[in-house]
Amino acid sequence: MYHVTPPPESLYAPDMSLYSTNNSNNPDHSDSTSVVLGGHAFVISCSAHTVYDIQTFRLQAASEWLLPSVNNSAHFLFQAVDRNHRGGYRCSYSVEQVPGFLSHTALHLVAVEERHDVRLVGGASRCEGELEVLHQSQWRPISYGSWQGQEGGMACRQLGCDILLRPNISISSMMVRHHRDDGDSVTVPKGHSFTITCSVQPQYPGGTFNLLFAGTNTTAYTQPAINHTAHFLFPAAVTANRGKYTCVYLITFHTKPLTSESSILTINIWKCEQQMVLVV
Repeated sequence: MYHVTPPPESLYAPDMSLYSTNNSNNPDHSDSTSVVLGGHAFVISCSAHTVYDIQTFRLQAASEWLLPSVNNSAHFLFQAVDRNHRGGYRCSYSVEQVPGFLSHTALHLVAVEERHDVRLVGGASRCEGELEVLHQSQWRPISYGSWQGQEGGMACRQLGCDILLRPNISISSMMVRHHRDDGDSVTVPKGHSFTITCSVQPQYPGGTFNLLFAGTNTTAYTQPAINHTAHFLFPAAVTANRGKYTCVYLITFHTKPLTSESSILTINIWKCEQQMVLVV
């Protein structure tokens, strides 16, 4: 039987270092926690010195990443850092001479610190207003051009304005009322009017709602978001209204289009009005 023998030289743990865009001139080679500011990018570098030919570096955290060795090193890039990037990162490597064996593991801890040096002022909602940065203990406005660029992108992520909140979908009728955003089926009597309402918590000004319908055919209805709400009236329910409805909220934030979908609302059309029950 063939046995794979480990190399006589122990596969020592690799060296690890971290570079971040908020501290790019001073890479952290220590085994202590590195602090990265939210919205910035960072790179974890793994390298090793060995007489063997390193084949692959493996980095493990909540997920696992593999990169081929280039000059006995590998560089793992993480962009737009948020709290999900916190934790321990473990690096190891494999060598060509002994397939299946991994080196000892090195550990580097990453902490993500939320920045508190940007804000939006003078707007009607959380993601509207003039961008200001804290500089030398004073809040100062930033130019529109900078707000459009890389700094604006980081500020947008830091303020939580790069992800739309999920809209709500509800239906109201003389016979049926439904305000639970849980995707349940509701029933509307044939011939009765009903209104589907799309709404979202205030985050951005303006925007539009698309009501997507999937049934006997696929249709999209569009209404402007007025006070973060839109109402879609169906004057008389017919069999063709039976199907699945979804609200899609769309806005353009500093030239960047953002969209978010509600859960699915399923509507059935009932022919026998006598069996309908009022639901409040």
